[in-house]
Amino acid sequence: MSALLDYQLLFTESPEVLLVLLPDAPRFTMVAGTNARWRATHTSPATLGQGLFEVFPDNPDDPDADGTSNLRASLERVLKTRQPDTMPVQKYDIRGPDGLFQVRYWSPKNLPVLSPSGEVLYILHRVEDVTELVRASELGERLRGRTHEMELEVVQRSRELADALEDLRAANVRLAEQDAAKTTFYAKLERELERRVEARTAEVARLTRVLQMLSGINTALVRIRNRDEVVAEACRLAHRTGGYALAMVALIDPVSRVARPAGSAGFDFLSLPNQAFPVADREGRDTSLMGRVIRTGVPVLCEDIRAATYPVDQLDTMIVAGVRSLACIPLHIDGTPVGAFLFGTRDEEVIRPDEMRLLEELASNLSFALQFLDKQDAVHFLSYFEPLTGLAKRSLFCERLNRLLARGSQALPRLAVTVFDLTHLAVINDSLGRHTGDRLLQCVAERLREHFPDTEQLCHLGGGTFACVRTLPERTGTESTGLDDAITRLFSQSLVVDGQRVQVEVKSGVACYPEDGREASRLVQNAEAALKVAKTSGERYLHHRLEMNAELARRVSMEQRLRGALEGEQFVLYYQPKVSLATGEVRGVEALLRWADPEQGVLAPGEFLPLLESSGLMPAVGAWALRQAAADCRHWRRSGAPPVRIAVNCTPAELRRRNVAREILDIVGDLTGPSAWGIDLEITEGALAGDASACIHALRLLRASGMHIAIDDFGTGYSSLGRLSQLPIDTLKIDRSFTARLPVDRDCCTLVSSVIALAHAFGMSTVAEGVETREQFDHLLQAGCDESQGYFHSPPLPRAKFEAWLRAPRSSRAAGQRWDSRAL
Repeated sequence: MSALLDYQLLFTESPEVLLVLLPDAPRFTMVAGTNARWRATHTSPATLGQGLFEVFPDNPDDPDADGTSNLRASLERVLKTRQPDTMPVQKYDIRGPDGLFQVRYWSPKNLPVLSPSGEVLYILHRVEDVTELVRASELGERLRGRTHEMELEVVQRSRELADALEDLRAANVRLAEQDAAKTTFYAKLERELERRVEARTAEVARLTRVLQMLSGINTALVRIRNRDEVVAEACRLAHRTGGYALAMVALIDPVSRVARPAGSAGFDFLSLPNQAFPVADREGRDTSLMGRVIRTGVPVLCEDIRAATYPVDQLDTMIVAGVRSLACIPLHIDGTPVGAFLFGTRDEEVIRPDEMRLLEELASNLSFALQFLDKQDAVHFLSYFEPLTGLAKRSLFCERLNRLLARGSQALPRLAVTVFDLTHLAVINDSLGRHTGDRLLQCVAERLREHFPDTEQLCHLGGGTFACVRTLPERTGTESTGLDDAITRLFSQSLVVDGQRVQVEVKSGVACYPEDGREASRLVQNAEAALKVAKTSGERYLHHRLEMNAELARRVSMEQRLRGALEGEQFVLYYQPKVSLATGEVRGVEALLRWADPEQGVLAPGEFLPLLESSGLMPAVGAWALRQAAADCRHWRRSGAPPVRIAVNCTPAELRRRNVAREILDIVGDLTGPSAWGIDLEITEGALAGDASACIHALRLLRASGMHIAIDDFGTGYSSLGRLSQLPIDTLKIDRSFTARLPVDRDCCTLVSSVIALAHAFGMSTVAEGVETREQFDHLLQAGCDESQGYFHSPPLPRAKFEAWLRAPRSSRAAGQRWDSRAL
């Protein structure tokens, strides 16, 4: 037993790398190994009992490490041949203590241990570590290769050295030949350096002049408060101090997109140096360098205009004049290009990029100054001038006129102030657009300037209203007529507005000095009063009369009171019945608006409706009337009064509003439908004139809901009989102007009969308004009229009195009973 342990100890301590394997292919279980084996493979005896290839697999990440695969083939050959098998040097990837693979080169040998019967009992796997030998061999190979390369390099260097020596000999020959030219070369080099120094000195001098120019212009920007003077001084300093052959500042008119020179210097060689030029609206239409810069807002430097890639106005003339370089820098106000600053040089002077940067700084300073001056001028301009037309406002016009009147009537001829108004400006704004209306006002101002060279005689009072003052040559009875004829002739020819011809009509009011006033404000006010009366009466012009001021003051006062009437609950509804001519029954009632004016008492619509419409209050008052009529109708229905349908008047302006049908139905609510209670509408013929498609659509919706539609005052306006049958109309109301002449006026009788027949032919009923006598009633009954309305039955009554009238016995309200209007 001791000897066996000695043999085991002797085996394990053997310096050779040995491993004993069982022949149990393909596992090849490890049963013994030397300590040298465990150290070489970084394993321990604890791996005994495991398969060889379970502990030592190939490295999958190294395709060249195939030693383990080759070992398996060698062990299988030993089992098969029972002969030792020596393997060539193999590359192994052995996993180290840190878990990483290490490359080793081993020379393995496998020896079978046979039984007496020749069977393989064990396989002794012995390896020799030749890693260092392999690496030394590889190093030797690399050294031999490098040695060969060095030999080749030495041979090459030798050849190159020989060639270099040959070149050196040739160079010496050439140097000897060039010795004579060296003096000439260095002389030329010296002259070139002197030229460059001179050019640089001149460039520094130019930049110094530009800096001096920049300083001078900055001083002028601080000192001068007038835009034109600032621009002129900047151009003068650029020409005199900066040394530029030419300088120009051009500013654009944003409306016409035409740029005009605001200042220039050095352009004596041009025939029209300050000629305006257009600014294109898109790429490819530029006609000048300044126009392009203003359009794009990007600076442009043409170092040589003969090779310019951008359009240059009068290029040939500039080249003949010796202009060499051009620099054009945009001027901005609030980020928008409003102009450009042009600089030019002659002869050999070329504007370089560093100089261009100084010029851009100068343009930036000038832009800031223009913006400041522009805002300062804008405050002054907007205080005294209309920005759209550039004409004086009322305050400046009166100030100028007062200066003229200060001379006194003895030193002054008679003067006439005319205030005139464009009659259809609102129509032009609605049909052609607000922009066209604004351009029309500008064209009117331009024509006035052509006729009145002294613009101090002109004024734009706002909107389409203008004023002018002229001298009357002598005192005659037709001086105002002659003046108005002059204004009318002035606009007899149409104006061309953005390519469209627009015919202008004017109405005028005239006030003369001294009989109509001795102060400017009084003359203008009186002329306005005459204009207002002319517009109301339809006259083309009117001369001021004293009573016009009183009428105007009354209308202004009434309009102011009207604005508070709705909120002050001063409007009331009066009701007038519509009675069947055949039966005497009340078929309906018309709601009539009244104004309980605190100053003048109860006023009829004719006295205040025009003011309601002109002041824009009609839609609100109309909505109130509809709500009040609906409320009264519901009240009578709840109180058990006889059923009645209330007709409410609706103006064309109300009917043309969007969603008017929905608004009316929301107000009327449950009072629609075919019942004996309800709300109906009365409209005028004017609502159906022109393009009335929207009105007709709204009326169809209302009629479909059960409301009845009547045309009020039929025959006084314009109706197309051809489309009358297509309109959503139930009733035609014959105007009181026709009824009043019945039955004595034969033509009127014929007209009323025709209207009744026409209505019946189209399935409509008729109502005669203003019936006051038994003769009128009987004629209408004989003519077949359906209903009548007027004082013959009842005057318009307040709600409470009408309710009492409605509840009264039919006999007490029989046709023909007269009412005392004073009782109302």
